[in-house]
Amino acid sequence: MAIMDGLPGSQNDTMAAHTAMSPLFTEWSEGGDISPRVKSIIDLMGEGMSLAQIHGITRRQLDALFIEASRLLQAGKTGSARDILVRLFQLDPLTARTLYALGLCAQVEGDPETAGRLYIHFLGLDATNVDGYLRLAECFLANGEVQHAADTFDTALALAGAGHGTAAQIDYGTRMATIARERLASH
Repeated sequence: MAIMDGLPGSQNDTMAAHTAMSPLFTEWSEGGDISPRVKSIIDLMGEGMSLAQIHGITRRQLDALFIEASRLLQAGKTGSARDILVRLFQLDPLTARTLYALGLCAQVEGDPETAGRLYIHFLGLDATNVDGYLRLAECFLANGEVQHAADTFDTALALAGAGHGTAAQIDYGTRMATIARERLASH
């Protein structure tokens, strides 16, 4: 399966899914099958609050969890790191670094499809992050999607060249783009 299969192709696709699901969610939430406390949490989330904000979890506490997950990931304990990162994502789903770290976990565990999807969501929150494009390109390459890999390495290089990256990222991206182009030429 390709990394981008099943993802919305356009804003219209996203809006159509939202339109289809809204009546079901409203029926469920107003049907009386949930407690008033859960209903109030859902209402606050509907106003844009994260579960962390609703429950009074501070940025400092979230940071401590992220640091622990990062240490576990660096120590090669991806399962334990992933468990913490999933909880962080549940508490605050719009934190880009959590999505990036979840992508790293999946990539290290040899699941380029899941990692690639996580990096796509990460880039939705941090669209000029060169590392995000490099990791996504690696996932495309590992998943056999060589044209997407080459194009994504090129995007990373363009962003790095526009001041969003480092010399090391440009060097790595250039080498990897060459590898991707060579694979394209050999097919």
